[in-house]
Amino acid sequence: MLKTFFLKLEQNSTLMKVIYGILLLFFVADLAFSFQQFRYFALEGDFSTIIIPSDSYKIAMENPLGWQVLSHPDGYAQPNRYFEFKVMMEYFKHVPLLLQNFFTPIGSLYFSVAILKLITQFGLIYLIGLFLTGKWSIFNKRNILIYTLCFPFFQTWGYQERMAIIDPSITYAFCYATSTILVILFYLPFVLKYFHNYTFKFGGLWYVIFFLYSIFINLNASLNAPIILVVSLITFLGYGMLYAKKHTGNFIKNTVIGIFKTIPKPIFYIFIWGSLTALYSLYIGTFNLENNWETLSISERYLRLPIGIYKQFLGNPGLKMLTITIGIQILLFYVKHPEKNKYSKFILAALIFMAIYLLLLPLGGYRSYRPYIVRRDTFIPVLLLLLALFSFLSYKNWTILNSYFKLIHTVWISYILIFFTINDKDIIRQNDCEIRSLIKISESNAPVVELDEDCTVMGWVLVDNPVYSNYNMMLLYHYGIINNIDQRYIHKSTKK
Repeated sequence: MLKTFFLKLEQNSTLMKVIYGILLLFFVADLAFSFQQFRYFALEGDFSTIIIPSDSYKIAMENPLGWQVLSHPDGYAQPNRYFEFKVMMEYFKHVPLLLQNFFTPIGSLYFSVAILKLITQFGLIYLIGLFLTGKWSIFNKRNILIYTLCFPFFQTWGYQERMAIIDPSITYAFCYATSTILVILFYLPFVLKYFHNYTFKFGGLWYVIFFLYSIFINLNASLNAPIILVVSLITFLGYGMLYAKKHTGNFIKNTVIGIFKTIPKPIFYIFIWGSLTALYSLYIGTFNLENNWETLSISERYLRLPIGIYKQFLGNPGLKMLTITIGIQILLFYVKHPEKNKYSKFILAALIFMAIYLLLLPLGGYRSYRPYIVRRDTFIPVLLLLLALFSFLSYKNWTILNSYFKLIHTVWISYILIFFTINDKDIIRQNDCEIRSLIKISESNAPVVELDEDCTVMGWVLVDNPVYSNYNMMLLYHYGIINNIDQRYIHKSTKK
């Protein structure tokens, strides 16, 4: 009976179109709901210092390639993140002003934040689908299925603490999630050509593009360079070891030979250049003065790492459920699926990437808000790979199960997706108090506006000295929210 049901379902093209149409509507509805959630987040303390920028960031913005570090190795703030800050600066200097044609100056600021977060969320989900299927169309059936399998895991509130890919802070959302899109795009042509058999050739123009793009993405977000290096390492060793397994003699020697003999030339040259620019970025990043704010020895960081990994994977029901399900899916795939030999090396590469990436995290320094090294922001590359594995394995395993287990599989996957969707159902108006404070600032002519409500205003903490509001007020002046650039504010409760 079940076999007949699934057979008729798959053969009924009209009904399948309706089902995929409904799934696409769910995806669009979730994006719309996420946009509403994004609108109500408060701004934070790094925002204005990057957009203006602050004195500490001006040096970085005057040295796109970070060469000043080489000649004056005293260090300055974020010397290897020029392009990240530049793109963020240009977006938030211009987009809110454009949106003022439709919204109030204060409202346009929050809408510009929500739009960028929405583009990032859609972009990541879309690219996961494109990587797995090789199909560009949003309306491709397999893409729609992957979107459905991914979007519930983008937790805005729900399991935000461990799983927020789109961070509450717009600065962190841009510097981690949005910037990850740039790295994914770096690998897209290779995935399309070598995995999905696209026929384009890597000519001279491609090499010029990748030469420049490698500089752009490596002098960008802090995770980009490590991702580039780990992927290059796995790719080179993967090709080399496959060659060594097929040849007798010294395994290490044959692995090195295999790297030079079997890797396609575009991958070899572009990945080498990408790795060199990544190493340069990491080197000049060691002169980042912000690394000196908080210190913890490398040995202490590595002692904390296992606790961080345990808390991240098993510290909440959501990620624990996802991790266990993927583990079962991998076991089922290796035991049952006839294409296991074809795809096993890619699954293994993904797992190795996660392991190496997590082991490298302590080398990136210490922050008190990441007491156990791993946090939702640094976990994004791992979580995106988990979503890709979950989507890929859910689809592949479903196709080979008999009717009874196919039903169980469908019910369990559906339960997980519904569980995560319901868990992220809240819309919390976090910025209501901040908006009231901004309105009070905009309506006041006082040189120093005293704020009655104890909520942060474009900051991490309450402002107890008007001087500390200077960059925020400069930005509000740029948006036309205030008329006097010398105006400042203070929280009344902090006055002594």
